[in-house]
Amino acid sequence: MTGRRPSDIQPVHYREPLPYIVEQIVQAEPALDPAVITSCVESVADKRRKLRELAQSLFIFPGLLTSGEPNGSRLVGYLVVSLQEHGAKNVTLPRCARCGRGRPLLGLNKDRQRVCGSCQSAELVQTAACSACGKCKKLTGKNRDGLPLCKRCADASYSGDYRTPLRAHLAGLDTGIDPGTLDTVLDSALPQSYQQREVAWILEKNPLVLSTNAAASGSHRLVLLAEALIQAGAGNITVPSCMLCGASKPIRQHIEGTRCCRQCYETHQKEPCNRCGRIANVVVRNHKNEPICARCYRLDPLNHELCTECGRADLIRHREPSTGQRYCGRCWKGPLATCVSCGKTKPCPSTRQGSRCADCVRRANAEPCAECGRVLAVSSRTHSGAAVCPQCTRMKAKTNCSQCHNVRIVVARLEGEPYCKFCYRRHPASFRECESCGSTERLHHFGKCASCVADLLLQDLLVDDNGVIPPDRQRLYEALSESTPRRLIAWITESPAVPPFRQLLSSGTEITHESLDALLPNRAIDVLRRALVTAGMLPGRDERLATLERWLISFLPTISDSEERRLLERYCRWTHLRRLRRKSAVTPTSASQIGAVRGDLSRTRTFLNWLHARDIGLTDLTSADIDKYLTIRPEHRGIATFINWARRHGHPALPHVAPRASSAPRDLIAEDERWHTIQRLLHDDDLHLGNRLAGLLVLLFGQRPSRIVQLTTEDVAVADVVTLRLGREPLHLPPQIGDLIIQLAARRDNWVQIAVDKEHPWLFPGALPGTHLSAAHLSDRLNRLGIRTRLGRNSAMINLAVELPSSVLAGLLGIDTATATTWRAFAGARRAMYASEITRQPPGTS
Repeated sequence: MTGRRPSDIQPVHYREPLPYIVEQIVQAEPALDPAVITSCVESVADKRRKLRELAQSLFIFPGLLTSGEPNGSRLVGYLVVSLQEHGAKNVTLPRCARCGRGRPLLGLNKDRQRVCGSCQSAELVQTAACSACGKCKKLTGKNRDGLPLCKRCADASYSGDYRTPLRAHLAGLDTGIDPGTLDTVLDSALPQSYQQREVAWILEKNPLVLSTNAAASGSHRLVLLAEALIQAGAGNITVPSCMLCGASKPIRQHIEGTRCCRQCYETHQKEPCNRCGRIANVVVRNHKNEPICARCYRLDPLNHELCTECGRADLIRHREPSTGQRYCGRCWKGPLATCVSCGKTKPCPSTRQGSRCADCVRRANAEPCAECGRVLAVSSRTHSGAAVCPQCTRMKAKTNCSQCHNVRIVVARLEGEPYCKFCYRRHPASFRECESCGSTERLHHFGKCASCVADLLLQDLLVDDNGVIPPDRQRLYEALSESTPRRLIAWITESPAVPPFRQLLSSGTEITHESLDALLPNRAIDVLRRALVTAGMLPGRDERLATLERWLISFLPTISDSEERRLLERYCRWTHLRRLRRKSAVTPTSASQIGAVRGDLSRTRTFLNWLHARDIGLTDLTSADIDKYLTIRPEHRGIATFINWARRHGHPALPHVAPRASSAPRDLIAEDERWHTIQRLLHDDDLHLGNRLAGLLVLLFGQRPSRIVQLTTEDVAVADVVTLRLGREPLHLPPQIGDLIIQLAARRDNWVQIAVDKEHPWLFPGALPGTHLSAAHLSDRLNRLGIRTRLGRNSAMINLAVELPSSVLAGLLGIDTATATTWRAFAGARRAMYASEITRQPPGTS
């Protein structure tokens, strides 16, 4: 769980909103049954967010239920109505701040007081001089220049046919669509007369607005018209693109008058989370109106409730207002609706015939059963193709097993007696002699065992036109032969990489990394490539780095300006690729390193597109432009690296941008929780051995998953004590952890499907031949045990930094001395903060 600061402790009305609300109502209505009060509250506020909103109003405005003040949430009015319907006498409806009538108040006036819907509408109507007649009247519209009009003048100005000039204007653009299609487009995009008038006036002022991206800065209906024309196949129409990022996406949002896509809008709405400090989208605000991000909201136990279905404490995905049942995300299967076919209330996807449940959809194409004659859903068919219903299929396939006497599917009959799958596999009759090798085992097919079938399939894959395996493929044959027979059979018969590989072999093309790169890149090709490397047919290479270089080939052309494209290419080559290639000679590139490079380049592209959309070149870039961009995209502080690099390489006039300063880690695990998890990992033998060791390395020695998966048997030394080399100096392990690492080194799991390397050095082998486990997969495994690796590492490093000097810490854990010094500073600051908090506490508290 995320560590909670003292300022994060929420008041009782925020932690337990329902009891607080019921208590306030009981004080106002002591004669009313608390159970009835609870029912009324839950009918008005069916979500925790609404309960907190209502509780906050009653907390800020004491006596709101009986005073009739026009303050607080609009839910107060609905709550009073519900209570009065159940016999409440003392509660009073809030009175409108404008007309004084008691009723549920939905709106707010300029003084942030509650008003009824009628008064809110009346306040929105302005009274001023009409631009046409000059009389002071209520204004209801505007003319084509945006000046106000009264109702009479507006009706006179708006009269007329605007559809005809629209049709004529679009015909003059030579869109290439026929008049009938054009009328359909107008009806879908501009169904109302006022919408047609609005767009007609815009086109009258700027006839070329649809041929340029100026439509993106026009009205919403103009954008819809442009999109509808393009969807209908019209030519000479420019796709409206986002004014911020330049992407051709639906633009439905505004940022300070600038139309943009949803991604830019959500990015602009991000704020620093009050809990973790990250800049993220705000999903809720606490009682102090401080922003909380989705991650912190999801992890906060205050937001968890018991699921009615599974009983686990989690976020509630759905509530049933009538029954009060709550469902978490695991148990909620979709929106409930009444099926139009069976009439049952079930999760029902929408169809053209209405809401129909999955069972009714399957029954829609039912046929008469060949066995019982009933018209039911088809479960199987006979040899002649006749339909068999599910019940008859089960009856025919199942019977009492002669050995275990359970009703199961019969897979064999021995001496006339039925055997289920489990009993047959234990019977000696299931073991037969292979007609090829003579071994006695369970045969695969056609009288041959799995080993012989795998060898035949492998030879068929690798032989040349003369029917023999060439010498250059012999090593691959030997490597693949080491695979588990059934896994090898599954790979040859099912892998999507085998058909193109077979074509490469038959065409005589030399097998190289480049020839494999030309194939469709996917996981199956990666498995094949690693098998070829293991067999020695291909030299080893850094696959993640090669993948990044292939990605750059498709990424760079997305930058429209050629000069900026060349500049970004130079930046990538000399800043990122040069560094990664140098490190790759020592250790393979990690997925996080590649992700960081791609993220940096994507941010830089977005920044260049933003400049390009505003006709700002790099030579004209100012600090004000950078500040404006970072105001819109505060999470893009990383562009400082590119700007400072460009400043040193050909653009000295660019302003210097200060890089983001590192901050102390704020997410930690409570010490009692950390040690409880450590004890569990040490003593729970039911947990996976690799997960236990990895969790201990995270929680005790602050190791990242990316470092743990790179551990080899050479890093482990066994003498008087077991040592593990994480840095320059070997780390002496406690006996219990030493025993775990010895066991893991002795029996390392190998999940490789083909080309098994029995001599691999990895303590955590991966699924690809000759590779270690991915850091992301190890993190997922630890997360399923409740170990959040970043929080665990932060807590471990803080504790180690308190106890050890920087030089010792760096030598033992394999980190830089400067990094160790930074952790020492973080640990010192945290201890000082803790001491300060203790001294500020009143006497007698703890």
